[in-house]
Amino acid sequence: GQKSMSGEVATAIWDIVLAPRYPVGKDFVEYTKSLGSNFKGVSFDVWSQLLEFVTTVGDDLNGYNEDDAWPSVLDSFVEWGNEQKKSS
Repeated sequence: GQKSMSGEVATAIWDIVLAPRYPVGKDFVEYTKSLGSNFKGVSFDVWSQLLEFVTTVGDDLNGYNEDDAWPSVLDSFVEWGNEQKKSS
């Protein structure tokens, strides 16, 4: 079976499924769009853990613990999200 999907397809699906229900899901979609062509593909790990991530970390990302074993793109998203908060 396929072990990854294109970033473009995954972002489109998350925009429909996660963004309307979870504000942090909407932020993650915004993050993936900001990466543009650098967001090439989504591994099975990211795909399978994203729902748990958005429900665990909360809309303000305060539930995030850097010691948890999240895929690196989710760690990078938290860094991006914290920078966004600082600049607003």
